[in-house]
Amino acid sequence: TTPTKSTSTPPLYHPIYNPPYKISYGSELTGKIIRSSKRRITFQFVFSDPSAIAAGKKGLGCRGSEHEVIMTWSHISGTVEIIHDGRVVTNTHWSNSYAGNTRFNHAWMVGGKHQMEIVANASGTPKRG
Repeated sequence: TTPTKSTSTPPLYHPIYNPPYKISYGSELTGKIIRSSKRRITFQFVFSDPSAIAAGKKGLGCRGSEHEVIMTWSHISGTVEIIHDGRVVTNTHWSNSYAGNTRFNHAWMVGGKHQMEIVANASGTPKRG
């Protein structure tokens, strides 16, 4: 079935009719003294344009609203900051990662209808893609 129209704010996407997709991903080591002590991870993605998809457009013609999520995690202090489209979602002293806590997760609502979640593991080498 197709999504129904309502007078409230429509959802940003529907997983079948206008799915979100990745534009880019990047991870860099940003510690001032010990570069590997802090990591900045950037995700850029798009909620595709449902009217363009319905009109039969493909590729860049379906590009809808672009979004960016940046997570900065200090592995020594345990401070984590998440910024979504320029707005701070959380800036918290999470836990002492140096003592062996190498996992982090946080969820927040977007547009009142969708939940975003970051699940991170402090291991591996930064990648770009």
